[in-house]
Amino acid sequence: MKDNDIIVETDDDNYPKKDFFSNKKTNHQSRKIKSFGWVNIYDLFLNKKEFIWPRGLPLDQLSNKIDLNKKNKNEHFLLQQGLCEKNPDTDAIYGLINEKINVKFKNNKINLGKSLSTFNS
Repeated sequence: MKDNDIIVETDDDNYPKKDFFSNKKTNHQSRKIKSFGWVNIYDLFLNKKEFIWPRGLPLDQLSNKIDLNKKNKNEHFLLQQGLCEKNPDTDAIYGLINEKINVKFKNNKINLGKSLSTFNS
């Protein structure tokens, strides 16, 4: 893949890790969400169960169950989204009820399938 075949960006208030600008792959082994509708994508990346959700997720959808395939499958992804650690983009209500936000996410590869998730980009 040539350098100009891919666009990489980050939010203006985040600091990329050292490998952020390294070679990006479009094929990944990932688990696919089988659920339809909105999902709280943060649930799939947390090291421990926390009540945290991304900005824009409808509040009445916070507790939707996520049905996930058990096995990884190699697939091609032209659009990919990452998560920002320490102070991720959360819902304003979450920010109001949590004085200090310091979240660390697992490095999972998830295919949204036909589910819906917000992203900040």
